[in-house]
Amino acid sequence: MIDTVTLNMCLCDGRHNIPSAVDGAIFGETIHPRCMRSEGYLEDHAYSAILRAAMKYGGAVYSDDSTDDLNIEQFKPITINLYVTGLTVALIAVLNTCKRHNIPVTLYHYDRDTGDYFPQPVA
Repeated sequence: MIDTVTLNMCLCDGRHNIPSAVDGAIFGETIHPRCMRSEGYLEDHAYSAILRAAMKYGGAVYSDDSTDDLNIEQFKPITINLYVTGLTVALIAVLNTCKRHNIPVTLYHYDRDTGDYFPQPVA
């Protein structure tokens, strides 16, 4: 049986306190407006963020934080629990990246009534 690594990440850093997002954020607190219009930039950034998070759980060992020579096939199978914090263009970039690399994603949305997050699997 192959172990699967489940990453718990939020979409954008600093927008909300999300203790469950123990593997960090895909994007920082801000994304420059020109970058938001660059689908390739956002998807490349999402891929790099996922790889950096995955490095903590196995695969090849690297001596620095560079992801230039990495690819997703060097790691155990990955799934992502993604805590959605707004910015639709960033969310679509992550979903496109995950679809391209066969990474299953479950989105977690904030429920104002309960103060918790509820899951939405992405097909």
